[in-house]
Amino acid sequence: MRVTNNMMAKKMLYNLNQGMERLGRLNDKLSSGKEVTLPSHDPAAVARIMRLRTSLMETDQYRDNVDDMLSWLEASDSVLSSVGEALHRVRELVINGANDNLPDESRHALADEVDQILRGLVFTANSTHGVRHLFAGHRTAEAPFVTVVGADGEIESVAYNGDSGKLEVEIGIGIVMDYNLPGDAVFAEIFSTLIQVRDWLRAGDCDELSETGLAKVTECTDDLLRWRSEIGAKVNRLEMTRERLTDFRLNLQRLLSQTEDIDLAEVVMELKMEENAYRTALASGARIIQPSLLDFLR
Repeated sequence: MRVTNNMMAKKMLYNLNQGMERLGRLNDKLSSGKEVTLPSHDPAAVARIMRLRTSLMETDQYRDNVDDMLSWLEASDSVLSSVGEALHRVRELVINGANDNLPDESRHALADEVDQILRGLVFTANSTHGVRHLFAGHRTAEAPFVTVVGADGEIESVAYNGDSGKLEVEIGIGIVMDYNLPGDAVFAEIFSTLIQVRDWLRAGDCDELSETGLAKVTECTDDLLRWRSEIGAKVNRLEMTRERLTDFRLNLQRLLSQTEDIDLAEVVMELKMEENAYRTALASGARIIQPSLLDFLR
């Protein structure tokens, strides 16, 4: 087959265009810092990048969920800590009130203090985290505890308007964990005990205070410690989960960087080599198209 000057020129232009495309891609890589700038350049790499980015987003969501749960549990434990301090004071009041030699006036003063502690604990049990009530079950928008007041103005009982629903959230693929405590289970016995203790102090019933009141306050304190232990166990699990998610996220970022980010030194070297090749092709092409019509007529 006879190779004409026109065919050589077309081949030269094709090679120049190819070189220009390669230069364009390398410049795109250099300016963006990314290995793949268009899906058509490397579909397999693009698919891998998309999978890694999706995994990163999911991991970030799981970690946000863990952080929210930790914050909720810390707020709950803070509330229970203050309840524990209040019960400790009630225990002291029960011991003092059970003294037969205590004047009625002093015992009434102790009853007044227990009543104030009771009112304070109802307020504490209605604590919120953000805009949600901590101990309301699923009904977090409403205050879970409401006092029922008698004709004398004292609290006769405390009604629970929440439910026993568990607040759950996903902390991993297929891993769901609950993080709230049921308000009625935590506080119902405490409120009932404080109302009884107050009334026994009012009535001067030292036997009930010493035999029943002290035991009930101790039982409430023990139950509270169990609830706090449950919170502690959940906090430990979540902290370990968060550490695992953080490590996993770092690994995903490393893989994404290896897939997506350029090796700057390598790209610069490729760009220089491609520029040299392009200049060489231009020089060679100039020699091909340089002959004039007279040169062909000779």
